[in-house]
Amino acid sequence: MFVSFFIFITKRKTISYLFFIIEISKTQDDEVGDGTTTVAVLAGELLREGEKLVSQKIHPQHIIKGWRIARDIAKETLQALARDNSGDLVKFKEDLMNIARTTLSSKLLQQDKVFIDFFLGNQLKIFL
Repeated sequence: MFVSFFIFITKRKTISYLFFIIEISKTQDDEVGDGTTTVAVLAGELLREGEKLVSQKIHPQHIIKGWRIARDIAKETLQALARDNSGDLVKFKEDLMNIARTTLSSKLLQQDKVFIDFFLGNQLKIFL
């Protein structure tokens, strides 16, 4: 993925950033079904910062290596902060409710919060 950024940076006359960001968003939507705005913003910032670094004569391979190191550190940090509440049914249900609320809040209107809570509570009863 990181190498793709620099193909677009070095050949920007042929392939626009916009096309690249649209493709990333489509892929994100196809794979996950959510997070397209986040992916577009992140990709745009990586492209912007990557272009600045290239203009400072930093070789793209060094930039890619730095991004990979940053990715690995972020992943390790998230894994260190993760909690496993599967052994505590109350906390596990609370986690599922919070995840579902967060996911649905980006797709539904805030005024439907009462319905969302009712729906999620009934659905969780089925699964738990």
